[in-house]
Amino acid sequence: MVNPHLTQPKLTFKAIVLDKDNWDRYQSVYSDRVTSHQIAEVEKMLKCGTPENGFATYICLHCGERERVCFSCKSRVCSSCGKVHADNWAQQLASRMINVIHRHITFTLPSELWSLLEENTEWRKELFGAANETLRQVIKATPGIVMVLHAYGKYLKANFHLHVLVTEGGLKESGDWEEQSFLNYKSLRKIWQYKILTRLRSVMSRNQETAELVDKMYRKYSNGFYVHAEPRVTNGQGVARYIGRYIRHPAIADTRIVAYDGESVTFYYNNRDGTREERRVGILEFIHGVVRHIPPKQFKMVRYFGLYAPRQAEKVGELLEQIGKMLG
Repeated sequence: MVNPHLTQPKLTFKAIVLDKDNWDRYQSVYSDRVTSHQIAEVEKMLKCGTPENGFATYICLHCGERERVCFSCKSRVCSSCGKVHADNWAQQLASRMINVIHRHITFTLPSELWSLLEENTEWRKELFGAANETLRQVIKATPGIVMVLHAYGKYLKANFHLHVLVTEGGLKESGDWEEQSFLNYKSLRKIWQYKILTRLRSVMSRNQETAELVDKMYRKYSNGFYVHAEPRVTNGQGVARYIGRYIRHPAIADTRIVAYDGESVTFYYNNRDGTREERRVGILEFIHGVVRHIPPKQFKMVRYFGLYAPRQAEKVGELLEQIGKMLG
């Protein structure tokens, strides 16, 4: 029998995992496709807000009334904790943003490369380095760059891409600010393609299979890898919240789950044209669709470069203050 609370309009990933023996069955069936870290993150989430996860007791000194407050889990798969973390990050980033127009750019990869990055987690850092090199080649002065890795798509399948917030222009060696509102996206695509393929080739095995894959990527995508340019950003706080939701948010928001019958889960997603579609999958496949995208332990999903690099903060702040481009 399905738990009664799961028949209510609001469903959650946590409640579905806890229902019947779903979690035990998942660990048994997918034992060879899930890491101990991913298991630990889910089990932290299952205890979130319960006495089992620890709690603090507050006592009123006047009446003696006691109030127990259970601790949150801060798991990377917890919707509640993820939202709090993302909101805090977005607020902190907004306070650090340079007072200039920014550009929101999405660097994508073709589907042929997704499985490589899912299987070889250490290679994912190459995306950050390649995107940084691409922007530094296109933007002549030193820009401020913030990157967030997004590893999944709307179907819960792998889809590795980067959301990047970059200043339009940067600081020259002279200490002056140089505006650069125009970006040549034809060049940007080809440079990005070259930079990421060069970096991936350097970490992959040097054999015929690697050579053929790289050659195929150049032949099939002769115009480069797709780079999507969002409109110019004047409201940095809003964009920070938008890209911040990928930091610790699980692969699917609870609000997208529309039905659960004990055997399968139905969730929806929006297409680019705004139309809504629903997808029904088996319960274990659904759980794996979320668990597989929990990032490796201590892997940094957010990275800062150029003027936003932490080690440059004090020096950059002084220079920006001198030229009237204040932070925050």
